[in-house]
Amino acid sequence: MRMARRLRAVATGLALVASLACSLGPRPRAPIARYDLGVSPGEREPAAPRLPFVFVVHEPSGPLWLDSGDMIYRLAYDEPRRLRRYANSQWAVSPLTLVGERVREGLAARSERGGGLPDLGIPADYWVRVAVEDFAQVFDTPGRSHAVVRLRIVLVRARGHAFVAQQ
Repeated sequence: MRMARRLRAVATGLALVASLACSLGPRPRAPIARYDLGVSPGEREPAAPRLPFVFVVHEPSGPLWLDSGDMIYRLAYDEPRRLRRYANSQWAVSPLTLVGERVREGLAARSERGGGLPDLGIPADYWVRVAVEDFAQVFDTPGRSHAVVRLRIVLVRARGHAFVAQQ
């Protein structure tokens, strides 16, 4: 009888400790939502005039904070130079990769000869270099925001490495 009481008391104590440990343990985190830029405009718009060139789009460059999946925002009304990261939302790939893919898709859709290729040593008529300078959501007030995407795109003639244009 005594042994049975002790075993019941120990079992009750262990059950109490286990239930407390479960209730005091870390809370499950909200799942992280992943985003991309959606359907390519080339898939929605009628075809633009085709260009008779092959374009090679080099991997975009940019600040280190744009080379991750973090979604960044700024509060223009409170420390506008401070970068803040959304806790439960991320890009599917880095903004640098997203921009590079979109530029390649756009050029490929407009080239007669399969332009917009990544830099794989393929002979090209033009090289395109993309620098992503900013890619963030800016809150002007707690209830109003806008997106900021700032790029610098340089077009270079492959033969002779001649600068053609920058936007």
